Amino acid sequence: MKCCNCGAFVNSYWGKCQLCDTPRDEANELLPLETLKKYADDDEWEEIVSSPQKLAAFSGLIDEKLMREKGLIPKTYTATVVCAKCGEVPIDQSLGGNDYIQNCPWCLNRRQGLPIPTADQIKRTSGDNKLWVNS
Repeated sequence: MKCCNCGAFVNSYWGKCQLCDTPRDEANELLPLETLKKYADDDEWEEIVSSPQKLAAFSGLIDEKLMREKGLIPKTYTATVVCAKCGEVPIDQSLGGNDYIQNCPWCLNRRQGLPIPTADQIKRTSGDNKLWVNS
C-alpha cells in the first residue's frame, strides 16, 4: 500500500514510511504476505520477499489490481483518458498525456465482465479522496 502522506510504498514491519517517516498507523500498509504470495511465481517469491523495495512495489501493483477488479479506482488514478474500447476512464497519472488510447488498464475488467468506471459513474467520497463506481 502507499503512504497517504508522500505516496511511497509502506511495509508494516518498519512501523513507518521509509521516505517521509509517517507512522504506520497514519500510512497504508502492505497487503498480507499470504495474499501477495498467491500472485507471485514460486521461483520469484523468495527474491520478492527478501527485498523491502521489491515487496513494497509488488504489493502496490497487486493492491491496484485488486481494486480495479472491484471497480474501485486506485488513488494514483488521477488522470482520465478515452480508451477506444472502454470509453472515458481514470488512469494512473504516469500513464496520462494522451487524450485517446487503444487499450487501458480497465480493458482487463471489460474482457472479464468486471466493473469499469465511467465519467458519469465516478463519485468522490467525503474525507478520503477515494473514488468508487456507483451501483
